[in-house]
Amino acid sequence: MKSLFKTLKAIAYSNTQKASQIHIGILGTTGIMGLLAISQVALMPKVKAQTAPYCSILYGIDNTGTNFSKIYNVNVANAAYNAATANTGTVATNTLFLSAAAALEPSTGRLFYVSRDISSTKVAYWDPVTNTHTQLAITFNANSTTVRAAFSPSGRLFVATSTTLFEINPITGAQISSKTLSGVSGANGDMAFDGNNVLFLAADANLYTIDIDNLSVSSPANLLATAPAGTQFNSLAFKPDGKLYAFAGSNSIMYEVNTNTGTPTAIGTITFNPATTAGVVGTDYASCAAPTPNLQSTKTYTKVSGSTGSDILPGDVMEYTITTTNIGSVPATKASFKDPVPVGTTYIAASTTMNGVAVTDATGGTFPFANGATIQSPGLKPGVIGTGSSYKVTIKYRIRVNTVNPPTNVNNQGTTFYLGNPTGGMPTDDPNTLTPGDPTITTITPATTTISGTLYEDTDMGDDLDAGEPKLPANITVKLLDINNNVITTTLTQSNGTYTFTNITNGSYKIQVDTTDTDIAARLILGTNNNLPVTVSGSAVNNQNFGFYPTYTVSGTVYEDSDRGDDFDGGEPTLPANITVKLLDGTGTIIAITNTNTSGQYSFTGMTSGNYIIQVDTNDSDIPAGLTLGTANSLSVNVSASSVTNQNFGFDAPSNPNVLLIKRITAVNGLTSTKDGDDLAKYKDENTNPYDDNNVSIINPTPTTSEDTNKWPSINTFLVGGTNGGNVRPNDEIEYTIYYLSTGDTTANNVLICDRVPDNATFIPTAFNNFPTKNTSGLPSGDRGIIWQYNGATESLTNISDGDTAEYLSPGIDPMIKYPGIKCDGSNTNGAIVVKLGNLPNATAPGIPASSYGFIRFRGRVK
Repeated sequence: MKSLFKTLKAIAYSNTQKASQIHIGILGTTGIMGLLAISQVALMPKVKAQTAPYCSILYGIDNTGTNFSKIYNVNVANAAYNAATANTGTVATNTLFLSAAAALEPSTGRLFYVSRDISSTKVAYWDPVTNTHTQLAITFNANSTTVRAAFSPSGRLFVATSTTLFEINPITGAQISSKTLSGVSGANGDMAFDGNNVLFLAADANLYTIDIDNLSVSSPANLLATAPAGTQFNSLAFKPDGKLYAFAGSNSIMYEVNTNTGTPTAIGTITFNPATTAGVVGTDYASCAAPTPNLQSTKTYTKVSGSTGSDILPGDVMEYTITTTNIGSVPATKASFKDPVPVGTTYIAASTTMNGVAVTDATGGTFPFANGATIQSPGLKPGVIGTGSSYKVTIKYRIRVNTVNPPTNVNNQGTTFYLGNPTGGMPTDDPNTLTPGDPTITTITPATTTISGTLYEDTDMGDDLDAGEPKLPANITVKLLDINNNVITTTLTQSNGTYTFTNITNGSYKIQVDTTDTDIAARLILGTNNNLPVTVSGSAVNNQNFGFYPTYTVSGTVYEDSDRGDDFDGGEPTLPANITVKLLDGTGTIIAITNTNTSGQYSFTGMTSGNYIIQVDTNDSDIPAGLTLGTANSLSVNVSASSVTNQNFGFDAPSNPNVLLIKRITAVNGLTSTKDGDDLAKYKDENTNPYDDNNVSIINPTPTTSEDTNKWPSINTFLVGGTNGGNVRPNDEIEYTIYYLSTGDTTANNVLICDRVPDNATFIPTAFNNFPTKNTSGLPSGDRGIIWQYNGATESLTNISDGDTAEYLSPGIDPMIKYPGIKCDGSNTNGAIVVKLGNLPNATAPGIPASSYGFIRFRGRVK
């Protein structure tokens, strides 16, 4: 047992076993016995899949017998053929029939062999565990002598004649498929698989690689190498180290074949143990070793022309270098390379080389590898990438970074394809980063230029910089913005008014001057556009100028024109603050509004040369009541080279007081109903009287102020009464009401109202002695025959001249003697009522103010 366990080795199989399984192989000199131990031992992560132990064996079979073949274990070091042994150590038994095609099954170590029958071709296998042979149940028709056989790494069995490739079911022997060996020239030979399921096939002196699943006329065998003329390979097999061995029956020599070039190196004439006297030997090899190519591809760039320095700018020319090296143990075949020209660049025609040799451009002078093309190692056949650094493939080509809409970076990655390549091919890697398989990215430094201009005083307002126009001073801020109004940078003007932005990349921008900068004279305003659009496209942009217009002030005073002289005299009062004054252009469009200060003064600043109109808002509520504009309200002003003053507006004081009187009968015997007369409880509108309603119907010519009014309080509740009292009898009482309203444009001063008692009635002096509200200015004991409503209060008044404002004058007393200037429209023959209303302010709206209206009331008895 001690000697047994010295030979135990743990073998980790690629992609076939779970982590809880361990394969244990008992290795001997000539055979293998497989044991499977199910264990819960945790395995370390696999780093690299190992080849199965029996795949290190290279078997050979001969045709020394007439109806069988012997099985050998071939020593590749000295070309010795030693009798193969089973796992028990006994010599392998002879095959069931003569064979020239053998294959080693990777999963079992069984040696399969195929008969030389043209029809009913048989398949059998030798089991090294039992040292027995088993023929599969089903035959197939090869139609020619089968000279080749091999298992793929995935366990598929393939056999071949000189013209046809068959896939055989390794369990039943039935044919699965057949394909013509398109592209193969040569009758004798053998075949073997690499680890990528690529079939290496020898045909006489030629060595091919075949994509077994896509073999067709359009995808034929790929010629890998050619041995010297006269060489005829009969046997072919790989060892795990990737070395390819062959036997040439033409001279009985075993060779190691260089898979890059096809050059055979003789190991020696084969010898047999035990010796044999047969004339034809070593007809076929079998091994399940499956070496693979392993490509590494890098992509770098260098700057070859254009701008100075190491940065890559738009317009620079870059040269890409793609280096592909096969560090595997067998060549990669049917290799091609695809590399689209990166976005934002342009291919430099005729700049492509492969391994130092110029490559012809594609149609139209385009990059030959943009859509994929065959590549090869130096000295090897097209599509072949040999192993080792001496067979690396080097592709170089040049591109120019676009100057119009240049990219911010150039992102580029090519892809190498070959038989058995990973899905999607093998991408190039940027060796200057830690990330494997990443694209080569080149940062493009934007090309820069300048934007410049001048800030100047546009004296002729022509919006262009003319010779001799003065420049603005230094230190004025100018801003550069992107199209989203984000400030990118700022600069200051020089003493000559110029500014410059440097290091500006291509793109669209806006330029703004800081019009609030205190270095700009207060009298100047910007006349040109302050969102100056600029497009930079590789060249300097000049003459981005900003013109400032000289400005002036227009001013004046709003005053009360006391003497109506239409000029502002010293001592004339000014109107108060906040009166609106408007500035209009020559078309009548308002362009500015200002308000007066506490001294009645206004001013418009920042005005450029031109013609204007100035107006005061005559409806402004800050204009004192009663004042009307006496001067013109559309002052024409021409501004040219200097400020304009004394643009004054004179307002005239009011001069047209007026008091309207409406007389109505408001009661008969204390009632509002009459006999055949008016309803005294309602308002009556006399069509012949324009003053007893709020309809302005009299329009007098200007400047006469109309006496008609719309300022009465609600006429339906205030102006009640009629003009026809109906039929009355002696001793009936008639109540008269005189309504008054101050409707002029100013206060009516010292108003006296006189009303004579009708001739057919006698004044009743005690009519209102019992009225609840008495004016307290009169004698308390005096008779009260008069009522007034004044400033919203209704009170009874005494009939005598005492402290109140009313008086009854008996017949014969002349009112004008006591009240000079009073008008009673006739002699006092039957008594008269006089009321002193004093100063009545003019109504500004219906019922406003309350002291602008009221009434006087008395009663008479019918005689």
